[in-house]
Amino acid sequence: MVGQYIAVVSDLSGSGLGRYHLGPIGTQMKSDSKLFARAKVLLERAPELYMSAQAVPGTSAKREAWITSAISVIELLSPAVFSPYRTRANTAASNYIGMADNRVDMIAAVMVALLEDIDAGITPAISDEIRGEVFEDFLLQAEYCLASKKTAQAGVIAGVVFEDTIRRACDRHKILQKGIALEQLIIQLNKDGHLTDVKAKNARGSAGLRTKATHAQWDEFDASDVRATITLARDLITELLDS
Repeated sequence: MVGQYIAVVSDLSGSGLGRYHLGPIGTQMKSDSKLFARAKVLLERAPELYMSAQAVPGTSAKREAWITSAISVIELLSPAVFSPYRTRANTAASNYIGMADNRVDMIAAVMVALLEDIDAGITPAISDEIRGEVFEDFLLQAEYCLASKKTAQAGVIAGVVFEDTIRRACDRHKILQKGIALEQLIIQLNKDGHLTDVKAKNARGSAGLRTKATHAQWDEFDASDVRATITLARDLITELLDS
């Protein structure tokens, strides 16, 4: 498991990459240790691949391999197609000016910025991106159950996704959620400004459906309640996990 990550201390007046130092890894990174471990190795190798006017034999092939691997890691860490990190890294990979090949320098800087932003919690960790895709699969299954007149099954699936979304959102915003009732978490998210009053009211309704569905109180909700929970869950995934 990765215990540290590499951060750049820019010294652009020097020979490109400047100095690197190790900083502590934050909680956002710990769940994706293999990717961050690979990023760390790539950043450690970057300085030796920066090409000044004096080329070192064999460096060109190593540089191309490094760029390929670095782009792959950035795309895995930031899966969104129009991610600015992916866009900047891919642009840097195909454009450089002058005798010195500064692509490694530029891509390394993008990678560090991405790692720091993930660690600061201002861009989703890969685990959140993947979880969002899994949630969507479940919500599609819930919609299929509704279409098949299986309201109880749809309610169970939608309720579970809704609760997990709320709890994941609390983790992301550093709100203690383990052992705390779902309605209390909704109140806290609303109090901290992560849920509007309208969304909080709707969320309390979905929390009620979650309780009824998991306690086999299937006569106490209908398809419209399930449909509302599916819609709300999608909205919250976008607003609280994907943003």
